[in-house]
Amino acid sequence: MSYEYLKPMFGNGPLTFEQLTEKLDAAEGVKLVNLKDGGYVGKEKLDAAEARVSALQQQLTQANGKLEGYDPEWKTKAQQMQQEADQKVEAVRFDYAIRTALTEAKAKNPEKLAKLIDRDGLKMVDGKLVGLDEQLKALKESDGYLFEGDKPAPEIVKPGSPVYRTPAGGGDLDAFYANNPFYKKKT
Repeated sequence: MSYEYLKPMFGNGPLTFEQLTEKLDAAEGVKLVNLKDGGYVGKEKLDAAEARVSALQQQLTQANGKLEGYDPEWKTKAQQMQQEADQKVEAVRFDYAIRTALTEAKAKNPEKLAKLIDRDGLKMVDGKLVGLDEQLKALKESDGYLFEGDKPAPEIVKPGSPVYRTPAGGGDLDAFYANNPFYKKKT
Protein backbone atom coordinates (compact mmCIF):
# COMPACT_ATOMS: atom_id res chain seq x y z
CA MET A 1 0.00 0.00 0.00
CA SER A 2 1.34 3.40 -0.91
CA TYR A 3 1.00 6.36 1.46
CA GLU A 4 2.23 8.98 -1.03
CA TYR A 5 -1.02 10.95 -0.63
CA LEU A 6 0.05 11.79 2.95
CA LYS A 7 3.35 13.53 1.96
CA PRO A 8 1.82 17.00 1.42
CA MET A 9 0.56 16.99 5.03
CA PHE A 10 3.95 16.33 6.54
CA GLY A 11 5.92 18.68 4.37
CA ASN A 12 9.58 18.11 5.24
CA GLY A 13 9.35 17.64 9.00
CA PRO A 14 7.70 15.67 11.77
CA LEU A 15 4.23 16.51 13.16
CA THR A 16 2.70 16.18 16.59
CA PHE A 17 -0.56 14.26 16.94
CA GLU A 18 -2.56 17.47 17.29
CA GLN A 19 -0.94 18.95 14.15
CA LEU A 20 -1.65 15.73 12.21
CA THR A 21 -5.34 15.69 13.23
CA GLU A 22 -5.71 19.37 12.23
CA LYS A 23 -4.16 18.73 8.79
CA LEU A 24 -6.29 15.59 8.25
CA ASP A 25 -9.48 17.48 9.15
CA ALA A 26 -8.55 20.28 6.74
CA ALA A 27 -7.42 18.00 3.89
CA GLU A 28 -9.85 17.35 1.06
CA GLY A 29 -10.07 13.88 -0.44
CA VAL A 30 -8.24 12.22 2.46
CA LYS A 31 -10.06 10.28 5.15
CA LEU A 32 -8.51 7.78 7.54
CA VAL A 33 -10.71 4.93 8.75
CA ASN A 34 -10.09 2.13 11.25
CA LEU A 35 -10.83 -1.05 9.27
CA LYS A 36 -11.17 -3.14 12.43
CA ASP A 37 -14.42 -1.31 13.31
CA GLY A 38 -16.05 -2.59 10.11
CA GLY A 39 -17.21 0.89 9.12
CA TYR A 40 -15.28 0.79 5.86
CA VAL A 41 -15.26 -1.79 3.10
CA GLY A 42 -12.54 -1.88 0.51
CA LYS A 43 -13.48 -0.90 -3.05
CA GLU A 44 -12.61 -4.38 -4.30
CA LYS A 45 -15.04 -6.01 -1.85
CA LEU A 46 -17.77 -3.52 -2.72
CA ASP A 47 -17.34 -4.07 -6.43
CA ALA A 48 -17.42 -7.86 -5.96
CA ALA A 49 -20.61 -7.63 -3.88
CA GLU A 50 -22.27 -5.35 -6.43
CA ALA A 51 -21.35 -7.72 -9.25
CA ARG A 52 -22.79 -10.67 -7.29
CA VAL A 53 -26.02 -8.78 -6.54
CA SER A 54 -26.50 -7.83 -10.18
CA ALA A 55 -25.86 -11.45 -11.26
CA LEU A 56 -28.42 -12.75 -8.75
CA GLN A 57 -30.92 -10.11 -9.83
CA GLN A 58 -30.47 -11.18 -13.43
CA GLN A 59 -30.97 -14.87 -12.48
CA LEU A 60 -34.16 -13.98 -10.61
CA THR A 61 -35.49 -12.06 -13.59
CA GLN A 62 -34.73 -15.01 -15.89
CA ALA A 63 -36.38 -17.51 -13.51
CA ASN A 64 -39.51 -15.36 -13.21
CA GLY A 65 -39.60 -15.03 -17.00
CA LYS A 66 -39.39 -18.81 -17.42
CA LEU A 67 -42.16 -19.36 -14.87
CA GLU A 68 -44.39 -16.86 -16.62
CA GLY A 69 -43.61 -18.62 -19.89
CA TYR A 70 -44.87 -21.93 -18.48
CA ASP A 71 -47.83 -20.50 -16.60
CA PRO A 72 -48.53 -16.76 -16.76
CA GLU A 73 -50.72 -16.93 -13.64
CA TRP A 74 -48.25 -18.82 -11.43
CA LYS A 75 -47.99 -16.00 -8.90
CA THR A 76 -51.73 -15.73 -8.35
CA LYS A 77 -52.06 -19.52 -8.17
CA ALA A 78 -49.25 -19.75 -5.60
CA GLN A 79 -50.84 -17.01 -3.50
CA GLN A 80 -54.26 -18.67 -3.74
CA MET A 81 -52.86 -22.06 -2.65
CA GLN A 82 -51.05 -20.41 0.26
CA GLN A 83 -54.28 -18.71 1.36
CA GLU A 84 -56.19 -22.00 1.14
CA ALA A 85 -53.52 -23.78 3.18
CA ASP A 86 -53.58 -21.01 5.80
CA GLN A 87 -57.38 -21.25 6.00
CA LYS A 88 -57.25 -25.03 6.50
CA VAL A 89 -54.64 -24.72 9.24
CA GLU A 90 -56.69 -22.02 10.94
CA ALA A 91 -59.83 -24.21 10.74
CA VAL A 92 -57.99 -27.12 12.37
CA ARG A 93 -56.70 -24.82 15.13
CA PHE A 94 -60.22 -23.44 15.62
CA ASP A 95 -61.76 -26.93 15.91
CA TYR A 96 -59.04 -28.06 18.30
CA ALA A 97 -59.57 -24.98 20.49
CA ILE A 98 -63.33 -25.63 20.62
CA ARG A 99 -62.91 -29.30 21.55
CA THR A 100 -60.30 -28.48 24.18
CA ALA A 101 -62.58 -25.86 25.71
CA LEU A 102 -65.52 -28.29 25.71
CA THR A 103 -63.44 -30.97 27.39
CA GLU A 104 -62.33 -28.47 30.04
CA ALA A 105 -66.00 -27.50 30.54
CA LYS A 106 -66.69 -31.20 31.33
CA ALA A 107 -68.88 -31.90 28.31
CA LYS A 108 -70.08 -35.49 28.23
CA ASN A 109 -69.76 -35.69 24.44
CA PRO A 110 -67.58 -32.85 23.06
CA GLU A 111 -68.04 -33.92 19.40
CA LYS A 112 -71.83 -33.64 19.53
CA LEU A 113 -71.78 -30.52 21.66
CA ALA A 114 -69.40 -28.85 19.19
CA LYS A 115 -72.19 -29.05 16.58
CA LEU A 116 -74.45 -26.94 18.82
CA ILE A 117 -71.89 -24.13 19.09
CA ASP A 118 -72.48 -21.06 16.91
CA ARG A 119 -69.09 -20.79 15.21
CA ASP A 120 -69.90 -17.44 13.61
CA GLY A 121 -70.14 -15.89 17.07
CA LEU A 122 -66.61 -16.99 18.00
CA LYS A 123 -63.26 -15.37 17.28
CA MET A 124 -59.71 -16.62 17.82
CA VAL A 125 -57.58 -14.03 19.61
CA ASP A 126 -54.06 -15.05 20.64
CA GLY A 127 -55.00 -18.73 20.57
CA LYS A 128 -58.08 -18.27 22.77
CA LEU A 129 -61.73 -18.40 21.78
CA VAL A 130 -63.68 -15.24 22.51
CA GLY A 131 -67.43 -15.70 22.96
CA LEU A 132 -67.41 -19.40 23.85
CA ASP A 133 -67.89 -18.92 27.59
CA GLU A 134 -71.22 -17.16 27.05
CA GLN A 135 -72.47 -19.91 24.75
CA LEU A 136 -71.39 -22.64 27.19
CA LYS A 137 -73.11 -20.87 30.07
CA ALA A 138 -76.36 -20.68 28.08
CA LEU A 139 -76.07 -24.36 27.10
CA LYS A 140 -75.44 -25.42 30.70
CA GLU A 141 -78.59 -23.62 31.75
CA SER A 142 -80.78 -24.91 28.93
CA ASP A 143 -79.28 -28.40 28.43
CA GLY A 144 -77.42 -29.23 31.63
CA TYR A 145 -77.56 -32.97 30.91
CA LEU A 146 -74.85 -32.47 28.25
CA PHE A 147 -72.31 -31.66 30.96
CA GLU A 148 -70.96 -33.63 33.87
CA GLY A 149 -72.04 -32.38 37.26
CA ASP A 150 -69.73 -30.95 39.87
CA LYS A 151 -70.73 -33.61 42.41
CA PRO A 152 -68.90 -36.93 42.29
CA ALA A 153 -70.95 -39.90 41.16
CA PRO A 154 -72.45 -41.91 44.03
CA GLU A 155 -70.91 -45.24 44.87
CA ILE A 156 -73.43 -47.97 44.28
CA VAL A 157 -73.21 -51.10 46.42
CA LYS A 158 -75.34 -54.14 45.69
CA PRO A 159 -77.82 -54.97 48.40
CA GLY A 160 -76.89 -58.02 50.38
CA SER A 161 -73.21 -57.65 49.79
CA PRO A 162 -71.55 -59.89 52.34
CA VAL A 163 -69.47 -58.54 55.13
CA TYR A 164 -66.37 -60.61 55.22
CA ARG A 165 -65.09 -62.03 58.46
CA THR A 166 -61.55 -61.60 59.39
CA PRO A 167 -59.67 -64.85 59.94
CA ALA A 168 -59.02 -63.84 63.54
CA GLY A 169 -62.52 -64.45 64.75
CA GLY A 170 -65.16 -62.37 63.05
CA GLY A 171 -64.79 -59.03 64.76
CA ASP A 172 -66.13 -57.23 61.71
CA LEU A 173 -69.33 -59.26 61.71
CA ASP A 174 -69.82 -58.74 65.43
CA ALA A 175 -69.48 -54.98 65.02
CA PHE A 176 -71.87 -54.97 62.05
CA TYR A 177 -74.63 -56.84 63.91
CA ALA A 178 -74.05 -55.22 67.32
CA ASN A 179 -77.58 -53.69 67.40
CA ASN A 180 -79.36 -56.79 66.06
CA PRO A 181 -81.19 -58.60 68.91
CA PHE A 182 -81.28 -61.90 67.02
CA TYR A 183 -77.52 -62.07 66.44
CA LYS A 184 -75.46 -64.08 68.86
CA LYS A 185 -71.73 -63.77 69.03
CA LYS A 186 -69.84 -66.92 68.41
CA THR A 187 -67.27 -67.66 70.98
